[in-house]
Amino acid sequence: MTGNISPPIDKGPDAQKVGWSKRLTCLFCERMLNNAKTYAMNAKTEISTFANSTCSRISEPESAEQCFQLTDRKINELAAFVDEQVVEALWCAQLHHC
Repeated sequence: MTGNISPPIDKGPDAQKVGWSKRLTCLFCERMLNNAKTYAMNAKTEISTFANSTCSRISEPESAEQCFQLTDRKINELAAFVDEQVVEALWCAQLHHC
């Protein structure tokens, strides 16, 4: 998938509508993929920042460890969610021959 999809070859009004529709659909699929990547990076950074600033302040070692374990669990949940979003974006692109 690329954002450089060329406009369709002029084969009449109906073919042109289909070509532009496909172009827009492919751009949408590409945007889905980019959104998933951006969301993953931003959310992981936020979770990690929270853990580093909050969990490290906990004086009781067991509670601090539980805090970091919760952080790891949330990052794993995030990864699973993002994987689903990437699969949907790639399926979109494959379905529409992007």
